Amino acid sequence: MRKIRVENLVIGKTFSTLLYAFRTNSHCILHEAQRPFEFCSRFDRYDFSMFGDVSPTSLWDRMCFVMSMSGLLLFPDNIQSLRHEGGQVEIINKRNRNFIVECDKVQHFDTNKSKTIDLYDYFWCRVGGAHDRDFIKDPQNDFVNKIIFYPRPTKPNIRDLIAVSECPETSLDDIEVSSVYSRLKSLSMMSDNGLKGKISGYRDNGNPIIHRTKIEWEKRIVLNRFESRMTFDDIYNLKQEESYAWKLLRSTIPITSTLLV
Repeated sequence: MRKIRVENLVIGKTFSTLLYAFRTNSHCILHEAQRPFEFCSRFDRYDFSMFGDVSPTSLWDRMCFVMSMSGLLLFPDNIQSLRHEGGQVEIINKRNRNFIVECDKVQHFDTNKSKTIDLYDYFWCRVGGAHDRDFIKDPQNDFVNKIIFYPRPTKPNIRDLIAVSECPETSLDDIEVSSVYSRLKSLSMMSDNGLKGKISGYRDNGNPIIHRTKIEWEKRIVLNRFESRMTFDDIYNLKQEESYAWKLLRSTIPITSTLLV
């Protein structure tokens, strides 16, 4: 059994944990890491240019890399189980090897799960995807409150979509928040915002014949929210410790993360 000695240890799952550890130059363990979702708008009002990035997703990738290289991020993507008792944290990695992390101070940063979850329903747009809209919103409702349109990788002139919702975790199995209702609400919002199918011809009176928009459900991503010890505003505004990890981050270019959603 190998022992590791650190002064301060932060344990958590989310972007808040990682950014706090980076800001304060603390050692960090990400257990069941939750990488910021690519289309999440929760961090849109924050400016990450000071870190050399414009999105929390790419910043997460770079911070994971430089904190691993500098020794601050312990066991990246390599934790099978974790147990904290007293001043020790016992880790079993994915190769069934045991480690003990001895520390003076341990902070469990965001292990309390919120009662609200985020839903992302992906749809293929079979008819009506040739437009230049990036999103449409319905701020009056939690269910399908936003639709994000993005270019299909194989056909950039066609935009598929993601329906964004939030709901209580206890309601996840209700028919009212199912993918079927998500599809119907998305079609209604698209129609209300003037997004229609292509013209296939004209009637005798000269009016165009327009195909109805058709979308096909692909998958649903369900993400939990976690309540952190500090607000993200407070973490964002912390004074940056100009450590080796900070200097390394400033000198690197974006890379691909190994810590997936």
